[in-house]
Amino acid sequence: MLAIHGLSTLSDDGVRTILMDSFTARKRAASTADIEAARQMALTAAITIEVRGDAGAVRQQAAAAALQGLAEGLQSLKAPADEAQS
Repeated sequence: MLAIHGLSTLSDDGVRTILMDSFTARKRAASTADIEAARQMALTAAITIEVRGDAGAVRQQAAAAALQGLAEGLQSLKAPADEAQS
């Protein structure tokens, strides 16, 4: 749950809905494209770390896992209609 000044406590999904509803279609498309670009960069970096020679090191495994988690979090920011298209 998340509290925003002036709003009652909402779930993360409710906040996302309020924020995305205030966007114009053009801003929503740009935001979705930016989120997808960041998600792809995080996944690319995670894969790059995983195939390195020192990928077995705990630090490298943690970095790859963190980047994969970031990518999953970014996916959840996308609007539900956008998720159907990806």
